[in-house]
Amino acid sequence: MKSPKLVSILIPVFNERAFLRRIIEQVLRAPLPTGCQRELIVVDDGSDDGSGDLLDQLQGEHPRIIKAFHQERNMGKGAAIVRAIENMSGDIAIFQDADLEYDPKDYI
Repeated sequence: MKSPKLVSILIPVFNERAFLRRIIEQVLRAPLPTGCQRELIVVDDGSDDGSGDLLDQLQGEHPRIIKAFHQERNMGKGAAIVRAIENMSGDIAIFQDADLEYDPKDYI
């Protein structure tokens, strides 16, 4: 039997507290192809609006699915994505902006 594929959903975050819980919930509910599992790699890029604390809370609510990382200072979206890629375990990567620019329902 073929093992399921792991989809790594990479989410860079900078001062997105207002959207963070909603996007994480949408990503957790988003449809994936049959047999696929998901992991969320979320990198807080030095936010100063409480996004990092909320991210830690969300990770605590979903410890087997969400992997949270924190940059000490804002290093830019590219650096956050690089950190996410370095820490992903999946066979497939999806980039998801935390500001809801992309709809997780489109993952399929």
